[in-house]
Amino acid sequence: MERKTAIICFSVFLAGALFLGCAQAPSETTPATTTPIQTSKTEEKVTCPVGSFIRTPEGEFKVTGIEKQTVAGKSMEMCCMEFSSGEIKQKFCHDMLKAELGMWGYRNAIFWTTDDETMKFYKAAEGFELDGKYCLQNYDISGKAKEKVCMYKEGSQTCMIIYDEEGKVEMEGCQ
Repeated sequence: MERKTAIICFSVFLAGALFLGCAQAPSETTPATTTPIQTSKTEEKVTCPVGSFIRTPEGEFKVTGIEKQTVAGKSMEMCCMEFSSGEIKQKFCHDMLKAELGMWGYRNAIFWTTDDETMKFYKAAEGFELDGKYCLQNYDISGKAKEKVCMYKEGSQTCMIIYDEEGKVEMEGCQ
C-alpha cells in the first residue's frame, strides 16, 4: 500500500509541477554536451553520459546506458538510469530530447519501480506526446493503464486534462 501511495504522490507531484510550469530536468553531476535540434525552439538533444550520476529530490540516479524501449507503441532508443535506496529500486529512461512539457523535461520517458513482494521492476508511468499534448500515463503493478494526465500550452497558459481509467475527462483547466 505504501508503494501505491508513493507512486500516486509522485504522479500528482509531477503533474502539478508541470501544470504550474516549474518542472525542470534533474541537474547532472557530469556535464553533458547539448546540441540544438531544429524541431522546436523549446527542444534540444542531449547526450547519455553513461557512468555519471543525475541528482534528483529522491537521490542520485546512475546513468546505465542506452536501451531500446517502447513508449506509447513507438520503439526508440532511450538513455536509462537507475536509483536504489534500501529495498526501493527505480529506473527512468528518456529519449534524450528536452521538451518544455515532459516527464523531468524530456519528450518521451518511462518510469519503473519495484514491486514490494517480488522486487521486480514494473512500468509505473510513461510520458509521451499525443495530439499536440504531453501526456503522463500511469500503470498499476499488473500493467493495466490507470489515470492519464495531459498538458498543453494555450497562449501563455499551461493547461491540463485528467482522464480516468476509462478515458473519461475528470478535470480540465488552464493556469
